[in-house]
Amino acid sequence: MLGTGLHGLFEHPDTCSALLGRLGLEHAEHVDYRAHRERELERLADTLEQQLDMDAVMALLDHS
Repeated sequence: MLGTGLHGLFEHPDTCSALLGRLGLEHAEHVDYRAHRERELERLADTLEQQLDMDAVMALLDHS
């Protein structure tokens, strides 16, 4: 539970910046974690669509 709570801290830019500042990293590059995660999920989805026979996958899902 503690790990999950700590992990969530990094999803909030203000909290992440404050934590990095306390560690002496005031000038660390700001990363929008949510936007980064969304871009990576889209990239994964695009790759899967290119590499898989999506018609076959959808047919399998319809038979579930």
